[in-house]
Parts: sequence; structure tokens; C-alpha cells
Amino acid sequence: MKKNVIIAGYPKSGTTWLTRLTAEVIGCPVAGFWGEPEGVEIAVEGQDRNSSFRCFKAHHQPHELETHSEKTYTAVIYIVRDPRDVIVSGSRYFYPPRFGIIGRVARAIPYFGDAFKALLNTHTLAMRSRLF
Repeated sequence: MKKNVIIAGYPKSGTTWLTRLTAEVIGCPVAGFWGEPEGVEIAVEGQDRNSSFRCFKAHHQPHELETHSEKTYTAVIYIVRDPRDVIVSGSRYFYPPRFGIIGRVARAIPYFGDAFKALLNTHTLAMRSRLF
């Protein structure tokens, strides 16, 4: 029976990267997203690796891990990343036109709206990356 290792964190926090890295280090395959056996997952790789471990990626909270799959797990690695870095990392994915209502709501909040627009503006991000 394979031992399951779960790498969990919020979306755009580096869970795919850390799942692949962990699987490479311990020499096991990446089996996909925890609790979704038929789900298409970009992180699936290394199916030819022979190991007593399997790595899974997850975006679940701790209490949800047991309810989303009938499998048991051996270890869980949680990623905690600065939310500002998550926003910058996911700026193209979370850009307001893609999620129109979220963008409209965020822009309507005083002070936050200006910061939201400035932070998610790709031109502004490009300019900031040149400064640092």
C-alpha cells in the first residue's frame, strides 16, 4: 500500500511547484489533486518512478482533507505564503476582467479599490519589478 503525502496551500501559493519538488526529492510519482481521481491536473508526472510514496496537491483546509477522499495520508505539508506575493503571482490569472464581479466589488471599496487596480495592473507590476 502506498503512503500518501499531501502538499496543501491556497491557489497560486506554489503548491504545484512544491508538489513536484517533493516528489522529485523522495523519488515518487505525483498522483494529482487530492480527492479528485479523475480530475485533470498539471502536476501529474513521474508515473514511472517506483516508490512506496505518492504525492498529491491540495487546496483544502486541514479539516477537509479527510472528508475529500477515502484514502489515508501519511504526511501533510502546508504552504503559507505572504498574501501580497500570492496576488502578484496570480495577477494575470486573477485580473479583474476574468472575474468581473470581484473586480467591480473590489474597485467599489474606498482606498482598497485604488490599490486593487494598481496592484493588478500588469503595466504597474512590470514597472515595480524593474524597481526591485
